[in-house]
Amino acid sequence: MKISVITYHRVYNYGAALQAYATEKALNNLGYEAELVDYIPKKVKNYGSVAQVFYESGLFSNNLVRRILSTIVKTPSYRKQRSVFDGFIDKRITMTKPYYSEEELKSDLPQADVYCTGSDQVWNNTYVKEFDGVYFLSYAENKPKIALSASFGRKDFTKEELGWMMPWLKKYTAISVREKSGLELLKDADVPLKEHTLDPTLILRKEEWEKLISDVKHEDYILVYQLHGSSKAEDYAVKIGKEKNLKVLRIVTMLHQKSGKSNPVVLPEVEEFLSLIYHAKYVVTDSFHGTAFSLNFNKNFIVCPPGKTGERIQSVLELTNLTERIASSEEDAVSLSDKTIDFTKCNQVFDAERDKAKRYVENALNLCKGEY
Repeated sequence: MKISVITYHRVYNYGAALQAYATEKALNNLGYEAELVDYIPKKVKNYGSVAQVFYESGLFSNNLVRRILSTIVKTPSYRKQRSVFDGFIDKRITMTKPYYSEEELKSDLPQADVYCTGSDQVWNNTYVKEFDGVYFLSYAENKPKIALSASFGRKDFTKEELGWMMPWLKKYTAISVREKSGLELLKDADVPLKEHTLDPTLILRKEEWEKLISDVKHEDYILVYQLHGSSKAEDYAVKIGKEKNLKVLRIVTMLHQKSGKSNPVVLPEVEEFLSLIYHAKYVVTDSFHGTAFSLNFNKNFIVCPPGKTGERIQSVLELTNLTERIASSEEDAVSLSDKTIDFTKCNQVFDAERDKAKRYVENALNLCKGEY
């Protein structure tokens, strides 16, 4: 059976690239033929262009001189991001030809038995402001539709936003979401099968990821993966580093993003990103996927929650009974670093959840065939 998957894959960050890779691998491991739709919206098509960076700079400042300077500084980083993530995606993932609009998808529909919305924040309009019907499979009219570990990324939608989403969601035969709060949002949606399933990066076992891991040429270190400027993750890591006499490495995603507090590792290749987490002594993060890979690799980690977008992190920590790894101060972070995590129960939970995800996919596809 062939499954056509639409997800965020060309949004140029580590989580997006790795969840796309994991979605394909997870479905293939179950014996299906997965293919990702290479959907490239306009904002992604022009990513890294001077015009695109200049436009985005205008979202933060109306001062022309500042916009020009920001464009000059940021453009090399955007282009490097595109090179790093497109390189991984094009090498590691099976995809269709490029599509640039909903109309193109409708006129030349990717051929498959079932159409699937994949993971990541595909149903979150916080950053893009407007929903994109493509991620609700609007182009696959009258075709069997399922979702695998899709994410709303938030739970505070307005009535108007829910009013837009629900008619599309009701067209699905089966939906699984990666946060339990997503099930609450779906309670009024007349969908035959609704489940909570792991993010695909967790559905893949540690051994599967180890195929991409390489050696890291650093002495023992604390790794920081911080996505939010207001986060205290780096401060927490530096405090722990001083207490334990450990070097602090920080993954940064912009060439100009420097810090006197830690040692930057600037835009590493995706495989190196995984390797840095895998070999770290401790991980301090405000990222969902930083947390997810720390759990999967059984690393001692500390979470600095990012605010209203932290629902995903909270959900996976509740699932694994590890909410105590959330730090609220530097002192709290140091105290947590002294407590080694026993991952026995966590790994058992993930094994059970992987079986659950497998059953969900099988049941969802059987429903599509009218056999469930």
